[in-house]
Amino acid sequence: MNNIFSENITWSIGIIVLLFGSIAAHRLTLYREKRNKFSEEAAKFRSRVLATLEGIYPVAHPRWDESLFPKFQRSVPIIETAVAEFRYFIKHKAELDAAIKKYRDYCQRRAYERGAPHMTYPNSRTMPQPKADPIEEFRNIVDHLLSFTIKR
Repeated sequence: MNNIFSENITWSIGIIVLLFGSIAAHRLTLYREKRNKFSEEAAKFRSRVLATLEGIYPVAHPRWDESLFPKFQRSVPIIETAVAEFRYFIKHKAELDAAIKKYRDYCQRRAYERGAPHMTYPNSRTMPQPKADPIEEFRNIVDHLLSFTIKR
C-alpha cells in the first residue's frame, strides 16, 4: 500500500512538472512571436516614414529649398496612417500620439509660413520673435517618431 501511494505522488509530481514546463514553453514561444512581430512592424514603420520624407529627412543641407514645403503637408496623412498601423505594438500610446501631433503641427506651420509672405501687410509692425532652428526642430521631431521603433 505504501508503494502504491508513493508511485501516485511521483506520477502526480511528474505530471505537474510537465504541465508547468509546457506552459512555460508556450509562453516563451508567444513572447518570441510578439517580439518578432514588433521588430517586423517597427522596420515597416521606419521604412515607410523614411520613404515618405525622402529629400527632407535626414537633413543634409543647412536650409531647405522652398519648393520642398508642399512635401511637408503631403507627408502628414501618410505618416499618420503609418502611426495608426504601428500604434497597436506600442506601450506608450499617449506619447506616440503627442509625437504625431507635434509632427502634424510642424508641417502645418511649414505650409503656412510658405504662404504667409503673400498675406502680410507691408506696413504692419510685429515684435521680432526668437526663432528656433526649424531644421533642427524637424530633425528632433522625426527622430522622436522613429525612436518608437526601439523596444522599450
